[in-house]
Amino acid sequence: MFPPCRLNERSQAIVTNLHRNIKASPAFQHLTVNLKSELLSSGCMAIEISNQGQPVNLFMFCPDGAGDIGSVAIYGNRLKEHYTTISKSRNIFGLPVTEISMNGGWSDFVDIQIGKY
Repeated sequence: MFPPCRLNERSQAIVTNLHRNIKASPAFQHLTVNLKSELLSSGCMAIEISNQGQPVNLFMFCPDGAGDIGSVAIYGNRLKEHYTTISKSRNIFGLPVTEISMNGGWSDFVDIQIGKY
């Protein structure tokens, strides 16, 4: 049995710094921005943004086989806007995007595959 893959230290630092920058941004000062590092048991980390206790967006950063950020899933509000913006720019938070798709089902989300960074 193979051990579960997790984000390596470099990738964890990227997500932690991103959380710190979002939280410090004036654009987000009226929102709550939390880092969900306890998801590391699943190999992922997440940044959760909420407004007065109501979820706005969840950005889940998941590892590839080497522990780098291999994908980002976005859950919550304005998914079509996120999809359109990221499709045009081909990056998310400065990370290069190789593929992007909208997925539906039990919970709609934007699925983003990350290239080497």
